[in-house]
Amino acid sequence: MDFVLDLLKEVVKAFFTTLAAGIAKRIASRKKNKRKTTPRRRKQKGGSSK
Repeated sequence: MDFVLDLLKEVVKAFFTTLAAGIAKRIASRKKNKRKTTPRRRKQKGGSSK
């Protein structure tokens, strides 16, 4: 009976580890593919001042 319990614990641990890795991978890919904000325009150098 102890063998079955140990086996079940290992299976559950592997399942949750895989699940956590999948969730982390999804979060990482969302952050990576997030649209970057457009860069601000630089001030013009030497513009005409009246």
